[in-house]
Amino acid sequence: MKALAVVTAMILGMFAAQSYAGTIIPYPKTSVGTVAPTDTYTAVNGGDINVYFYNFNAYDTDAVEVLDITPGNHATSAGPVLYNHASGTNPAATLGEEVTALTGVTAGDQLEIEIFNTTNGYTLSSVPSDSADGYNHAYAAPWTGGVIPGSTTNVDAVVDGVPVLFVGMEDLYYNPLVAPGTDGNSDLDYNDDQFLMTNIQDDPPVNTPEPSSLYLLGTGLLGLAGLVHRKLHA
Repeated sequence: MKALAVVTAMILGMFAAQSYAGTIIPYPKTSVGTVAPTDTYTAVNGGDINVYFYNFNAYDTDAVEVLDITPGNHATSAGPVLYNHASGTNPAATLGEEVTALTGVTAGDQLEIEIFNTTNGYTLSSVPSDSADGYNHAYAAPWTGGVIPGSTTNVDAVVDGVPVLFVGMEDLYYNPLVAPGTDGNSDLDYNDDQFLMTNIQDDPPVNTPEPSSLYLLGTGLLGLAGLVHRKLHA
Protein backbone atom coordinates (compact mmCIF):
# COMPACT_ATOMS: atom_id res chain seq x y z
CA MET A 1 0.00 0.00 0.00
CA LYS A 2 2.88 2.37 0.80
CA ALA A 3 4.40 1.79 -2.64
CA LEU A 4 1.08 2.63 -4.30
CA ALA A 5 0.83 5.83 -2.28
CA VAL A 6 4.35 6.85 -3.31
CA VAL A 7 3.70 6.29 -7.01
CA THR A 8 0.36 8.11 -6.86
CA ALA A 9 1.95 11.06 -5.07
CA MET A 10 4.64 11.26 -7.75
CA ILE A 11 2.01 11.37 -10.49
CA LEU A 12 -0.10 14.01 -8.76
CA GLY A 13 2.94 16.11 -8.00
CA MET A 14 4.14 15.95 -11.57
CA PHE A 15 0.77 17.05 -12.97
CA ALA A 16 0.45 19.80 -10.42
CA ALA A 17 3.86 21.15 -11.37
CA GLN A 18 3.07 21.07 -15.09
CA SER A 19 -0.31 22.68 -14.53
CA TYR A 20 1.48 25.56 -12.84
CA ALA A 21 4.25 25.80 -15.44
CA GLY A 22 1.93 25.59 -18.43
CA THR A 23 -0.55 28.21 -17.26
CA ILE A 24 -0.50 31.54 -19.06
CA ILE A 25 -0.29 33.88 -16.11
CA PRO A 26 -2.09 37.20 -16.61
CA TYR A 27 -0.24 40.46 -16.36
CA PRO A 28 1.31 41.27 -14.07
CA LYS A 29 2.70 37.91 -12.98
CA THR A 30 0.59 36.61 -10.09
CA SER A 31 2.67 33.66 -8.93
CA VAL A 32 4.92 35.71 -6.69
CA GLY A 33 7.96 34.26 -5.04
CA THR A 34 9.21 32.19 -7.99
CA VAL A 35 11.75 32.99 -10.69
CA ALA A 36 10.05 33.23 -14.10
CA PRO A 37 11.14 30.74 -16.78
CA THR A 38 13.92 32.09 -18.99
CA ASP A 39 12.62 32.78 -22.50
CA THR A 40 14.51 33.57 -25.70
CA TYR A 41 13.34 36.76 -27.41
CA THR A 42 13.68 37.28 -31.15
CA ALA A 43 12.71 39.92 -33.70
CA VAL A 44 9.99 38.67 -36.03
CA ASN A 45 10.33 41.21 -38.86
CA GLY A 46 13.08 43.53 -39.98
CA GLY A 47 12.68 47.07 -38.70
CA ASP A 48 12.06 48.52 -35.25
CA ILE A 49 11.15 47.32 -31.77
CA ASN A 50 8.63 49.65 -30.14
CA VAL A 51 7.80 49.73 -26.45
CA TYR A 52 4.67 51.07 -24.71
CA PHE A 53 4.80 52.01 -21.03
CA TYR A 54 2.11 49.99 -19.24
CA ASN A 55 2.70 50.64 -15.53
CA PHE A 56 5.17 50.21 -12.69
CA ASN A 57 5.26 49.21 -9.04
CA ALA A 58 8.74 50.20 -7.91
CA TYR A 59 10.27 52.70 -5.54
CA ASP A 60 13.60 52.64 -7.36
CA THR A 61 14.18 54.53 -10.59
CA ASP A 62 14.42 52.16 -13.53
CA ALA A 63 14.80 52.45 -17.29
CA VAL A 64 14.12 49.91 -20.01
CA GLU A 65 16.63 49.01 -22.70
CA VAL A 66 16.40 46.53 -25.59
CA LEU A 67 19.57 45.11 -27.12
CA ASP A 68 20.25 43.08 -30.25
CA ILE A 69 22.70 40.40 -29.13
CA THR A 70 23.01 38.54 -32.44
CA PRO A 71 26.69 38.49 -33.48
CA GLY A 72 27.37 40.86 -36.35
CA ASN A 73 24.05 42.71 -36.07
CA HIS A 74 23.76 46.35 -37.05
CA ALA A 75 20.74 47.28 -34.95
CA THR A 76 20.92 50.47 -32.90
CA SER A 77 19.70 50.69 -29.32
CA ALA A 78 18.14 53.95 -28.17
CA GLY A 79 19.71 53.30 -24.79
CA PRO A 80 17.71 53.41 -21.56
CA VAL A 81 14.16 54.62 -22.22
CA LEU A 82 10.83 54.86 -20.34
CA TYR A 83 12.01 55.87 -16.89
CA ASN A 84 9.41 54.99 -14.27
CA HIS A 85 10.51 57.98 -12.16
CA ALA A 86 12.17 61.17 -13.34
CA SER A 87 15.93 60.77 -13.43
CA GLY A 88 18.16 63.79 -13.97
CA THR A 89 17.02 65.37 -17.22
CA ASN A 90 14.92 62.31 -18.13
CA PRO A 91 11.20 62.76 -17.33
CA ALA A 92 9.09 59.93 -15.99
CA ALA A 93 7.21 58.01 -18.66
CA THR A 94 3.45 58.50 -18.94
CA LEU A 95 1.05 55.57 -19.12
CA GLY A 96 0.63 54.51 -22.74
CA GLU A 97 3.74 56.38 -23.92
CA GLU A 98 5.41 54.76 -26.94
CA VAL A 99 9.10 54.84 -27.82
CA THR A 100 11.29 53.11 -30.36
CA ALA A 101 13.78 51.15 -28.31
CA LEU A 102 15.70 49.43 -31.10
CA THR A 103 16.06 50.23 -34.82
CA GLY A 104 17.38 48.25 -37.75
CA VAL A 105 16.78 44.72 -36.48
CA THR A 106 16.80 41.78 -38.86
CA ALA A 107 14.15 39.08 -38.70
CA GLY A 108 15.41 36.34 -36.39
CA ASP A 109 17.81 38.54 -34.42
CA GLN A 110 18.04 37.50 -30.79
CA LEU A 111 17.09 40.28 -28.40
CA GLU A 112 17.82 41.01 -24.76
CA ILE A 113 15.52 43.01 -22.48
CA GLU A 114 17.14 44.90 -19.64
CA ILE A 115 16.23 47.36 -16.94
CA PHE A 116 18.82 49.60 -15.38
CA ASN A 117 18.12 50.34 -11.73
CA THR A 118 19.67 53.78 -11.42
CA THR A 119 18.96 53.89 -7.68
CA ASN A 120 21.17 50.89 -6.94
CA GLY A 121 23.33 51.08 -10.05
CA TYR A 122 22.87 47.58 -11.46
CA THR A 123 21.44 46.00 -14.57
CA LEU A 124 18.91 43.17 -14.51
CA SER A 125 18.14 41.23 -17.65
CA SER A 126 16.13 38.61 -19.49
CA VAL A 127 19.49 36.87 -19.93
CA PRO A 128 20.44 35.50 -16.49
CA SER A 129 24.19 35.68 -17.11
CA ASP A 130 23.87 39.43 -17.78
CA SER A 131 21.94 40.11 -14.59
CA ALA A 132 23.79 41.35 -11.53
CA ASP A 133 22.49 38.37 -9.53
CA GLY A 134 22.57 35.72 -12.29
CA TYR A 135 18.77 35.31 -12.49
CA ASN A 136 16.14 36.04 -15.14
CA HIS A 137 14.31 39.29 -14.44
CA ALA A 138 11.79 39.32 -17.31
CA TYR A 139 8.38 37.71 -17.55
CA ALA A 140 6.32 37.73 -20.77
CA ALA A 141 2.68 36.97 -21.55
CA PRO A 142 0.46 37.55 -24.60
CA TRP A 143 -1.20 40.96 -24.68
CA THR A 144 -4.93 40.54 -25.32
CA GLY A 145 -5.40 43.97 -26.82
CA GLY A 146 -7.16 47.11 -25.68
CA VAL A 147 -6.52 50.43 -23.99
CA ILE A 148 -3.63 50.61 -21.56
CA PRO A 149 -5.25 51.37 -18.17
CA GLY A 150 -4.95 55.00 -17.14
CA SER A 151 -4.29 56.16 -20.69
CA THR A 152 -6.03 56.66 -24.02
CA THR A 153 -3.50 54.49 -25.87
CA ASN A 154 -5.04 51.48 -27.59
CA VAL A 155 -2.70 48.67 -28.55
CA ASP A 156 -4.11 45.83 -30.62
CA ALA A 157 -3.30 42.24 -29.74
CA VAL A 158 -1.52 41.92 -33.08
CA VAL A 159 0.53 44.70 -34.70
CA ASP A 160 1.86 44.29 -38.24
CA GLY A 161 1.05 40.59 -38.09
CA VAL A 162 2.97 39.97 -34.86
CA PRO A 163 1.30 39.28 -31.48
CA VAL A 164 2.16 41.96 -28.93
CA LEU A 165 3.96 40.88 -25.76
CA PHE A 166 3.33 42.15 -22.28
CA VAL A 167 6.61 42.16 -20.35
CA GLY A 168 6.98 42.59 -16.61
CA MET A 169 10.37 42.99 -14.98
CA GLU A 170 11.74 42.65 -11.48
CA ASP A 171 14.07 45.48 -10.44
CA LEU A 172 15.61 44.16 -7.23
CA TYR A 173 18.56 41.85 -6.71
CA TYR A 174 17.48 38.30 -5.86
CA ASN A 175 19.23 36.29 -3.16
CA PRO A 176 17.90 32.69 -2.96
CA LEU A 177 19.15 32.41 0.62
CA VAL A 178 16.74 35.13 1.75
CA ALA A 179 12.94 34.82 1.65
CA PRO A 180 11.50 36.73 -1.33
CA GLY A 181 10.31 40.18 -0.38
CA THR A 182 12.20 40.38 2.92
CA ASP A 183 15.29 42.35 3.92
CA GLY A 184 15.33 44.21 0.59
CA ASN A 185 15.32 40.98 -1.40
CA SER A 186 13.35 40.75 -4.65
CA ASP A 187 9.75 39.60 -4.17
CA LEU A 188 9.75 38.06 -7.68
CA ASP A 189 6.34 39.48 -8.62
CA TYR A 190 7.69 40.88 -11.91
CA ASN A 191 5.56 44.01 -11.79
CA ASP A 192 8.17 46.66 -11.00
CA ASP A 193 8.34 47.78 -14.64
CA GLN A 194 5.64 46.76 -17.10
CA PHE A 195 5.46 47.47 -20.81
CA LEU A 196 4.23 46.17 -24.16
CA MET A 197 6.56 45.26 -27.01
CA THR A 198 5.94 44.95 -30.73
CA ASN A 199 7.77 42.90 -33.38
CA ILE A 200 9.14 40.47 -30.82
CA GLN A 201 8.33 36.89 -29.86
CA ASP A 202 9.34 34.78 -26.91
CA ASP A 203 10.24 31.12 -27.10
CA PRO A 204 9.76 28.97 -23.98
CA PRO A 205 12.64 26.98 -22.52
CA VAL A 206 13.45 23.85 -24.52
CA ASN A 207 13.22 21.69 -21.40
CA THR A 208 9.56 22.52 -20.75
CA PRO A 209 7.55 19.30 -21.34
CA GLU A 210 4.92 19.40 -24.06
CA PRO A 211 1.42 18.61 -22.73
CA SER A 212 1.06 15.62 -25.07
CA SER A 213 4.36 14.14 -23.96
CA LEU A 214 3.46 14.72 -20.35
CA TYR A 215 0.11 13.00 -20.86
CA LEU A 216 1.78 9.91 -22.27
CA LEU A 217 4.25 9.87 -19.40
CA GLY A 218 1.44 10.32 -16.90
CA THR A 219 -0.66 7.49 -18.33
CA GLY A 220 2.39 5.24 -18.18
CA LEU A 221 2.92 6.06 -14.52
CA LEU A 222 -0.76 5.48 -13.80
CA GLY A 223 -0.40 2.06 -15.39
CA LEU A 224 2.60 1.43 -13.16
CA ALA A 225 0.56 2.42 -10.13
CA GLY A 226 -2.13 -0.08 -11.14
CA LEU A 227 0.46 -2.80 -11.53
CA VAL A 228 1.84 -2.08 -8.06
CA HIS A 229 -1.67 -2.20 -6.66
CA ARG A 230 -2.36 -5.59 -8.26
CA LYS A 231 0.94 -7.00 -7.01
CA LEU A 232 0.18 -5.91 -3.49
CA HIS A 233 -3.21 -7.57 -3.55
CA ALA A 234 -2.19 -10.75 -5.40
